[in-house]
Amino acid sequence: MLRFSSSAQKREQGFTLLEVLLGIAIAAFVIAALTGLLVLLLQSRERNAVVAEVEQQGEYALALVLQEARNADAFLLPVSGQTATSLSVDVEDASLDPLRFYVEEGVLKMQEGTGDSVALTNDRVTVSSLSVRNLAADSSPGTVRVSFELEYVSSSDVQSYAYTSTFAGSATLR
Repeated sequence: MLRFSSSAQKREQGFTLLEVLLGIAIAAFVIAALTGLLVLLLQSRERNAVVAEVEQQGEYALALVLQEARNADAFLLPVSGQTATSLSVDVEDASLDPLRFYVEEGVLKMQEGTGDSVALTNDRVTVSSLSVRNLAADSSPGTVRVSFELEYVSSSDVQSYAYTSTFAGSATLR
């Protein structure tokens, strides 16, 4: 009868040190790759939120200013051919005259008559360089071009949280 050597019979099942180390290395690589991907996804999500915040506030504020300018009876400031840092219009309701749009401490505001001003942007953005140009000739009904820049206010020094956008549009009296 054939006998096998005793060393072959006593061999136990299991992993060698090399196999264990290789498995740990592969697992560490996969975990590192997934962690990196997760970090990139979170940064992208935050960046998209920053862009959306600036764009939504800018579009809302510009649309409101232009709509009120179109519905106005006349432009009070700036006068024809001039540029100003605010817009004042004459509205139909005398108790709301003048309707003003201006920037104060980085916030775009609207004030009806002598009433309290209303913020059109929140504290997550800063408005800079509001410019209103009256393009109207003396005999035309009146056209103004409004432009301003919005910048995201970040509490972080991370570059992906920095975003600035310029908004511009024109309105002609109806």
